[in-house]
Amino acid sequence: MQLKTYYIPQKILIFVLFFVLQITITEAQIWVTPQWVNFSGEGETKTVSVNCNSGWRFLLPEEKWMFCIQDGNKLTIECFKNLDDTVRNATLTFVSGNNECKINIQQQIYYPPTLNATTPSEPNKQNKILDINGVKLKMIYVEGGTFTMGASFANKNEAYDTEYPSHKVTLNSFMIAETEVTQELWQAVMQDNPSSIKGNNLPVDNITWFDCWTFIRKLNAITGQQFALPTEAQWEYAAKGGKNRDPYKYPGSNQATSVSWHFQNAYGKLQKVKQLKPNSLGLYDMSGNVWEWCQDWFDLYNETSKQNPNGATEGTYRVFRGGASDELERRCRITCRSASLPANKMPHVGMRLVMKIK
Repeated sequence: MQLKTYYIPQKILIFVLFFVLQITITEAQIWVTPQWVNFSGEGETKTVSVNCNSGWRFLLPEEKWMFCIQDGNKLTIECFKNLDDTVRNATLTFVSGNNECKINIQQQIYYPPTLNATTPSEPNKQNKILDINGVKLKMIYVEGGTFTMGASFANKNEAYDTEYPSHKVTLNSFMIAETEVTQELWQAVMQDNPSSIKGNNLPVDNITWFDCWTFIRKLNAITGQQFALPTEAQWEYAAKGGKNRDPYKYPGSNQATSVSWHFQNAYGKLQKVKQLKPNSLGLYDMSGNVWEWCQDWFDLYNETSKQNPNGATEGTYRVFRGGASDELERRCRITCRSASLPANKMPHVGMRLVMKIK
């Protein structure tokens, strides 16, 4: 059988190729308007439009003062009150296939009416008690200073490799919560309770790192304060008594049972806060009961001195510190470190707040 050969006229072939190429180019295009979004310092919500013929996504920014929601061909951006000392800047990236588009986000500084165009006063060096929808939250003032972070070789029989090398860290003053976030406080802000065992004065647990930031954003909106998760350095400095330089293995004592809920005295159960002794700063349960999420990505230490460190710029796991009621005493030492995927939700993992001093 003889095969027939068909010839496509050159004009038709060119037209078909142009049409296919045009579809490919159109599908790959993504454009966002406006390209520059400016927010006031007060905190507000704005929406940008995404022009794209196929699916798209946005890359979640590292900045914790911004929250985004995707809906159809629009992205709603919410910026919370800017209590920083500088204008905030960020970049949002939109992706479709192999193509991307970037827009710039800027937020001005918030000046309360009574402080506008005046010289800032000296930081308040006193402890502070806030009322959060009827629940009291006590924040402890921690004077800044320099300390040695990590385990000393005197603890080499107990310390893990991730606790070395010890290194000098200098921190500015900050405020830290007297206790872990309780279930009562969590419910006052979030109107729910994810905890594995329920009880108002028990620490909240079973929360992801992302859940912590959802809680913090709502708490900031309620109070007008600037709360955050502690950096790993802030957590350890406070656990060691800050400038008091407590010489203890656990926060406030060398005897775990006097300051820490661990497996030997709690048998894995959550315990009410403020039942054991505090450390010299007046902080309870820094050791045991629940692990406490920190801001940092997990990374190995080095010997370089640091000032106000925020940890690694990227990573896989987020740090938590302090041990828990289902851990052995060794895991409840001040310098012991642990970490998990930020999206993991686990019993015996909760949080403690820090707050910027105004």
